[in-house]
Amino acid sequence: MKKDLTRGLVFILLASLILFLALAAFHSQRQAQAQLEAQLSEAGELLARGWESGLEINDLAVSMYDSSPLPNLDLIVLHEDGEVILRLPDQANAFKEKSREEFRRAFAGEDRFFIRRFEQSHKSKLYYTLRVPSQAAAIRLGVEPAFPWQDFWPLLLSACLFTLLSLVFCHLWVGKKTQGYISSLEGLREALVDLGQGNYAVQVSEIAGAPFNEVQALSVAFNQAGKLLEERHEYSLQRMARLSTILNTIIDPLLLVDENKNLLYSNRQALYVFGRNLDPEDKSYPQILLTHSEELDDLIDQSMSTGEDLDTILSLSTIKGDLRYKTLVSPIFVEDSVYGVVVALHDLTVEEESAAFRRDFVANVTHELKTPLTSIRGFVETLRDNPKVSSEQAQRFYDIIDVEAERLEHLINDILSLSEAEQGKIKNIARFDLSELIDEVIVLLDDQASDKKVSVYTEDNLPESLPVEAEADRIKQVLINLIDNAIKYNQEAGKVSVSAYRLSPQKVQIVVKDNGPGISPEAQKRIFERFYRVDTGRSRSLGGTGLGLSIVKHIAQLYGGEARVESQPGHGSSFIVTMNI
Repeated sequence: MKKDLTRGLVFILLASLILFLALAAFHSQRQAQAQLEAQLSEAGELLARGWESGLEINDLAVSMYDSSPLPNLDLIVLHEDGEVILRLPDQANAFKEKSREEFRRAFAGEDRFFIRRFEQSHKSKLYYTLRVPSQAAAIRLGVEPAFPWQDFWPLLLSACLFTLLSLVFCHLWVGKKTQGYISSLEGLREALVDLGQGNYAVQVSEIAGAPFNEVQALSVAFNQAGKLLEERHEYSLQRMARLSTILNTIIDPLLLVDENKNLLYSNRQALYVFGRNLDPEDKSYPQILLTHSEELDDLIDQSMSTGEDLDTILSLSTIKGDLRYKTLVSPIFVEDSVYGVVVALHDLTVEEESAAFRRDFVANVTHELKTPLTSIRGFVETLRDNPKVSSEQAQRFYDIIDVEAERLEHLINDILSLSEAEQGKIKNIARFDLSELIDEVIVLLDDQASDKKVSVYTEDNLPESLPVEAEADRIKQVLINLIDNAIKYNQEAGKVSVSAYRLSPQKVQIVVKDNGPGISPEAQKRIFERFYRVDTGRSRSLGGTGLGLSIVKHIAQLYGGEARVESQPGHGSSFIVTMNI
C-alpha cells in the first residue's frame, strides 16, 4: 500500500513538474518572441523613418545589421515592382519575393509578423514586414527565434529541487500516514487467514479517528462478521452434536451415500453391525465396502435415477451372520438435483424371531398347561362316572390329581416369576447374608438330595459372611433353580458344590457345579430358553417346567449380570451367575 501511494504521488509530482515546465517553457518562448517582435518592429521603423528622411537605405541597413543584437538577422528591401533593392546578408540565388505572403500583405498596407517553417532545414524564422509608402517599397526583417535557456535554466533547476524536496516530504508523509493502514490491513489479513482455518473467535483492533475511518469501519464489520460466524458455527456444532447423538442412539443402521455412492456418514450401529472401524466422516469410501451388498448398490442406483423412495427386504451379511433387513432408500434433493440417498435398515430378524418365539411360547405354555389339566380332568371324570371305584383307587387318583395340580401351580408360578423378571420389577430390596442364604437353600433341598443320594456342599472359598443388597426371594429362587437342577439331572451318588465370591465391590459371582452327565454344545446354546429341555421325557418325569434356567437368566439380567454354562459331556456342568448386588 505504501509503495503504491508513493508511486502515485511520484507520478503526480512528475506530471505536475512536466506540465509546469511545459507551461514555463511556453511562457518563456512567448516572452522571447514578444521581445524579438518588439526589436524587429523598432528596427524596421528606424530604417523606414531614416530612409524617408533622405538617408541612404544601404548605409542605414548595413549600420543596423552590423550593430544589431538580433540572432541571424536577414534584411530585404523590395520595390513594389518586385525588384530587390537590398538583401542582407548577400545570397546568390534570387527569389520572387513579391510573391511572398508577407510582402503582398505589406504592399496592401498591412504590417504584420509572420512565422515560416522551412521543411528542409527544420528551422523556423520570425518575419516583420512594413511598407514604406514614400519609397514605394517594403522592408522585411527576419530572425531565427531561439529559446531563452539563460532564463529557463534557473527555473528548471528550481522546479527540480522543489520536486525532489516534495518527493522526500511525500515519502515521509505517506510512510507516517500509511503505517496505521498497513498495520491494520496486515492484522486484517492475518485475521482472515485464522478465520479461514476455523478460528472464528479471532478479532482485530479497531483504529479510531481520521484518517482511519474506513479502516475502522472495516475492522468493526470484520469483528461483527467474526462473532456472527462464531455463533453460527457454535450453533451448527450443537445441532450436529444433537443430530449425531440422536442418530447414534437409533438401534437401526443408518447410512448417508453421495451421488457417487461413496459413504458420507454411518451411525454407530451401522459400523458395529457391519464390523467396520473406519468412520466415513474421517475418510469417505464406497458403501459397498461396508455392506458388501450388490443388491443394495443397485437399489441406491435406482433411487437416485428415479428420485423416488424405494423399500424392499434384503439379506445382508453382518457380524451376527446373514440378517434380514427392511431397507428404505430415500433420495436427498438439493435444488431439484439428487445429491445422494439416505439408507435406513430395520432388522426384521429379531421381529421374526420374536414372533416365532411368541408362537413357540404360546404353544409350549398351552401344551404344558394342557397336560396336567387333561390328567386332572380325566381322573375327575373317572371318579365321577364310576361310583364303584374302590377307596384305595380313589385315594391313588386323588394323589395323582394333587401332583398334577401342584405341577400346574409350579408352572403358573414360574410363568409369573419369569414375567416379573422380564418386566424388570425390583422391589423389597434388603441387605442380607448370601452365604447364609446358600446354607438355607441347601438345607431346604436336603430331602430331595437324600432321595437322589446326591451330596450338596459349599466350596471352601465361600466366605463365612457375604453381605449383599437385593431381593432375597429372587436370589433364593436363583439358588433353588440351580441347585434343584443339579440334583435332579445328576447321577446317583453324585456331587453338587456351591460357591459364591465377589469379583468387585459391586459384582458377585455364584457357581453351582455338578458331576452329572454334562450338556452337549448344541444344547448349551439353548439351555436358558423357555421350555427347553435337554431330555424332554426325563424332565417331565422329574417334575420340571422348563422355565427354571430361563428365570435364572432373567433375574441375573435384572441385576445387570448374566448367566452362562460351562460343560463337557460326561464331565459335569458348571452354572455361573454374575450379578451387581
